[in-house]
Amino acid sequence: MEKIAEVWCCVALAASRIKGVTAAVLEAFYKAVPPAESPFVCTELCSHQLLRRALADRCYVAGLEEELFQLASQGIGLLSIVDPRYPYLLRQIFDPPQLLFYSGNLACFGADVKGVAVVGSRKGDACGCKIAFDLSRELAAGGATVVSGLAAGIDSAAHQGALASHGDTPTIAVLGSGLRCIYPRSNESLARDIVDHGGLIVSQFSPNEPPYPSNFLNRNRVIAGLALGVLVVQAAARSGSLVSARYALEEGREVMAVPGSILDPRYEGSNRLIKEGAHLVSSITDILEGIPGLAACQKERAEEEVVSDNKIIQYLRANGPMRVDVLQTHMARDDSFSQELLELELAGLVVRAPGNILLLGPQ
Repeated sequence: MEKIAEVWCCVALAASRIKGVTAAVLEAFYKAVPPAESPFVCTELCSHQLLRRALADRCYVAGLEEELFQLASQGIGLLSIVDPRYPYLLRQIFDPPQLLFYSGNLACFGADVKGVAVVGSRKGDACGCKIAFDLSRELAAGGATVVSGLAAGIDSAAHQGALASHGDTPTIAVLGSGLRCIYPRSNESLARDIVDHGGLIVSQFSPNEPPYPSNFLNRNRVIAGLALGVLVVQAAARSGSLVSARYALEEGREVMAVPGSILDPRYEGSNRLIKEGAHLVSSITDILEGIPGLAACQKERAEEEVVSDNKIIQYLRANGPMRVDVLQTHMARDDSFSQELLELELAGLVVRAPGNILLLGPQ
């Protein structure tokens, strides 16, 4: 194998099957191997005895290479923690997964991605699902990447809302099973839609692993780890979504919750989070206030849309600077011109120079 990323995927795949090999062990080995050398000829630099022996066995390594080839032929990729493309935020959590299996667009893990986790009850009612859908659609439309768990109820509504934004911001689904064992089965078509529309399906579990109950705690860690903040929509007192919120809190991420009736047990966990200090969310504005940096992303996306759609900007871009009165003769003669021009000037998208000349602002 020629690509260094694939070589280290082999190492990570071997490490994931040996008890006691942590991400820290793998990263230490990676740092010890000179950049121009293969880890398979520097096995003596590995601190873990069992991993060192495994990597020295060429028959075993050949089997790993064949396994990677078979996975790639089925559209499944691997990402090791030593790969520069490994998601930055996830790398920061305590004991991050040393290996991720994925299907879809790896650009979803880009350094500039603003992830927001939207999670909640598998038994979410129509109201809760609509809230998750609407907020996720607004987040995605503004440039945020919605992260959720592909579960029934609130998670599904969150992914569907992101897809409904029809923008170029994808959504990430984190599984508590392998990529060949989508759970629940009823969401297999949703998983395909996510991949087909530029999103990503990801799991730390081998592709054939069933959805064991214990896997979902680790799944929730990854959901929280990929996001700047976790929004809980409609969570009962013992909801797994509260686990995601706890992990987010432990890692210094924002925790937010949508409030609900004190008579509805489906909101008992959500209301308790708010009582304990979670940011109360009743609109997209509350999410933007709760997550530093996200508001700037939304503002930038909104300005991009104005630049691409606005007739005044389009005309100035095509014809260059011109006087206000001349420009107005080419626009619709109604009261909207002055108001629209004022809004563009206030946003800095259009600048008025001496002589009443309009110029495009810095873009």
